[in-house]
Amino acid sequence: MRRWDRLLDSYIEEYGARGVSKESVAMNRARIERWGRWLKARRPRVGIEHIDVESITRYIESCSTFKAKATVYGTLSSMRMFGDYLVRQGLWAKNPLR
Repeated sequence: MRRWDRLLDSYIEEYGARGVSKESVAMNRARIERWGRWLKARRPRVGIEHIDVESITRYIESCSTFKAKATVYGTLSSMRMFGDYLVRQGLWAKNPLR
């Protein structure tokens, strides 16, 4: 999923260009990288176009154990913004995180 990494880099570049703080950019990058690592570990691998609600739900379940509600909501927010980016890029027809 090298394509995931390229998309992440271009998304973070676009996100940072909005004038957001460096800390916010770094946090969003870390959250999306963590999601990407989780997806890459799945067998069989899921293509970006085929990420569905069930896999998103499984990821949220796996990363939300013993986490504060604000942390989980922050992760969902980062994922939702990246999902919007994937819709703009034409990889998703609609964002399942909306």
